[in-house]
Amino acid sequence: MAIAKQGTDTNTSGNTLPGVDSSLSHTLVSGTNRKILVFIMVENGSTTGTSGVTYGGQSMSLAVEYEQPVTGFRQYCAIYYLDEDNLPSNGAQTVAVTFTGTASSPA
Repeated sequence: MAIAKQGTDTNTSGNTLPGVDSSLSHTLVSGTNRKILVFIMVENGSTTGTSGVTYGGQSMSLAVEYEQPVTGFRQYCAIYYLDEDNLPSNGAQTVAVTFTGTASSPA
């Protein structure tokens, strides 16, 4: 089994809780049997999470999410995916992540 990256992407970071961080861009190229994966990592002093992710306006499916520890400064991660059948047209697309929680910074 081989995994190949097709397309180009950028990354972004920022203190956007709660709200939408829509500045992540990925250029989708033609191909077959494609799947888009979005991996999210957040550190926050309070409960945090995501309520949804879209790629080019298409809702992505949540594969897995995890938050640790239960109290105190927390680390949250999630993986969302979008299969070939639901991909938007080829070209530049925006990844929009809707975060939940209240932004905080370490003491």
